[in-house]
Amino acid sequence: MEDKPVHEFFYQRLLTATITDHAGNEADTFEAEFDDSDTDLEVPQSNSALQVIFGYENSISASMGRFVVESVVSSGSSDGEILRLCGKSASMRKELKEQTSEHSDGKTVGEIVETLAKRHGYQAKISPQFTQQTLPYVIRTDQSAVDFLTRLADRMQARFFIKDNKFLFLSGENLPALAIHKHDCSSWEFTLEPRTQYGTIEACYFDRSQGQQCHVKHQTGFTGPVRRLRCCYTSREEALAAAASESDRLCRAVGSGSLSLEGRPEIMADQPLLLQGFRGQINGPWKAQTVTHRYEKQSGYATDITLEAPDKGREAGEK
Repeated sequence: MEDKPVHEFFYQRLLTATITDHAGNEADTFEAEFDDSDTDLEVPQSNSALQVIFGYENSISASMGRFVVESVVSSGSSDGEILRLCGKSASMRKELKEQTSEHSDGKTVGEIVETLAKRHGYQAKISPQFTQQTLPYVIRTDQSAVDFLTRLADRMQARFFIKDNKFLFLSGENLPALAIHKHDCSSWEFTLEPRTQYGTIEACYFDRSQGQQCHVKHQTGFTGPVRRLRCCYTSREEALAAAASESDRLCRAVGSGSLSLEGRPEIMADQPLLLQGFRGQINGPWKAQTVTHRYEKQSGYATDITLEAPDKGREAGEK
């Protein structure tokens, strides 16, 4: 707490601890309950910072990030008293939600991300391909930095999120898929939904050299009608990326699920997962949408995961 290690007394009094890690830029949450039967626990000040680590002693562990204490709740009954701390991730600052308008000409995706990160006092981590990819013209109209970069990531088939005081603009290949076998799980539930009805995603862009609109197509891998995107993009590359991103979005709607297993601190939101040993329709790639790490003094450490269909999982083509 506040960059100082906690006393052993902390762990003796700890009853439960829960971290909920959300995909994207929804704030992660932290909650911990302590035995306060003799009411001698020191109450932390509001806005105190906590660095939370989950894992196993002398084995695998992982940092869950920094959290700011937002509330302290004291409760009790005839069985005793409990002190509960509630907090949210410290990465999201208020100024990131301020809306503004601006544009950039001939900058790489990496330069755009780094500029906004430095402006708001963050570091930036960017996948190498985006430091080389130049966008002829990008406009931001009445958008917050988070909304703008999230939409830019969608167009580039990337992921943007803020963790540990860093702007992360990453391709889907940056996180390796982790295998989860059915026998690892204590419970699971999956909903298998009809596949997307679209066979082709079509996007247009304005070709300045020809002075006219042109079209590109992205095949979803399924049979169905054409879905046309309304926006007209500034280059063929942007149009192709937008069409592919829309195909991925539709793919994510084909199924959802949840599972619980013994604590796995290395699993985070947005993590690609490879399920094995389930029914044939369930086995294969999925993506973690929400990951909850929970410790209970009586039952130990467990991880609960909600899943969505992956961004990619079938062949697709471009024209």
